[in-house]
Amino acid sequence: QVDLGAIGRVLEQRYSTAQLESIHRVLPNRLVATMKPRQVIAQVRGDRYYPVTDQGTIVAPGQSAPWADLPIVYPQVWRSSGRVGQTIRFSSFQAAAQILQAASRAGGIAGHNIGSIRCKGDDLYVLLDTGLEIRFSASRVPTQWLRLVELASQKKEILEKARYVDFRFEDPVIG
Repeated sequence: QVDLGAIGRVLEQRYSTAQLESIHRVLPNRLVATMKPRQVIAQVRGDRYYPVTDQGTIVAPGQSAPWADLPIVYPQVWRSSGRVGQTIRFSSFQAAAQILQAASRAGGIAGHNIGSIRCKGDDLYVLLDTGLEIRFSASRVPTQWLRLVELASQKKEILEKARYVDFRFEDPVIG
């Protein structure tokens, strides 16, 4: 008797940069596992910089300097062993991941890349490579993202001149 679930868990731990899609038996004496690469979307700053997937899985050992070309997510509080294969858990990570994924699909925000996301309670502070700070509420990211897309398409010049845009209120605050 072979426990396919246990084998799948071992494969995902051993190959943290890949996700198990399926595992099945081929009689008389073979197992076939299908895996797909995980997309690394950011690095989380703890005691070191840890590259993570959209699900929060650490995919490589942390390093003391930031990874090049990966946005940095700064949690308010995060204690972790930083073990490869571990899933990070802090309340606003999934909201930060939603923003990073949406920006990736859209080719950036108004043509610019995210440099970092600072998480403080329900507040997310997204810093673009231009220096523009965009503020979101972690609990309302999907709605606020749509408002950002609308603003970027209708009034892109405002985003070019602004230092910050705050979507945490009923109407965006631009400064």
